[in-house]
Amino acid sequence: MTVIVEDGSGVPGANSFVTGATVAAYALARNRVFSTVDPTLSDAAVLEAADYLKNEMRYVYRGTRISYTQTMPYPRTGASEYRGPAIPSNVVPWRCCDAQCELAIRAFAVPGTLQADLDHGGKITSEKVDVLETAYRADADIELLLMTVRGLLNPLLLNAGFLPAQPYQGAVVDPRDFRHDSFSNPAGTDPMSPRGWIAE
Repeated sequence: MTVIVEDGSGVPGANSFVTGATVAAYALARNRVFSTVDPTLSDAAVLEAADYLKNEMRYVYRGTRISYTQTMPYPRTGASEYRGPAIPSNVVPWRCCDAQCELAIRAFAVPGTLQADLDHGGKITSEKVDVLETAYRADADIELLLMTVRGLLNPLLLNAGFLPAQPYQGAVVDPRDFRHDSFSNPAGTDPMSPRGWIAE
C-alpha cells in the first residue's frame, strides 16, 4: 500500500503522518537503523506505526477530528497541549510525527510486533516458568508501555499519565500565614487542639 501523508488539510485516504524518508532522517540523526532501500519493508513499517497511533483504545487525543471520513487522528478542532497552546485545526503536531518515527523504527526492526494480541486481555496476576515467576499489580498496563512514545504524546492526550506535580504542590508554606491569632483565637485557647496554640 502506498503511504499517503496527512499534512493537516484533511488529505483524503491519508494513512500516515510521515514518509519513509522522514523516518530515515530521524533515525540517522539518532544513530538508529531504518532503511528505505526496499520501499516494501520501509512503507510497511511506516504504516504499522500509523496504525498504532490510530488505536484510540490506547490514545485518547484532545479535541475532535475535523471530519468523520478522515482516517488519521489529526487534524483536530479544539485540540491543545496540556498546559500549552491551542493546536490549529490545520496542523499535525510535531509530537505525532516524532512518535510515528520512533514506532516505525521499532516496526522495521521486528515487523508485526507493535500491537500484539493479549491472552485474556493481558491481565496477568501470576506467571511461573520453571523457577522464574512474574506478578503484576492490579492497575498495571495491559501491554508494553513505550515510554519514548508515551512521553512524546502525553501532552496531546485526555488520559495523560505521568504528569508532573502542580507547581503549588511543592511550594514552601509560609507559617506566618497560620499564626495563632489568625482567627481571633487567643493563644492556648484553640478548642480544636488539646494543647492549644503555641504563642510565638
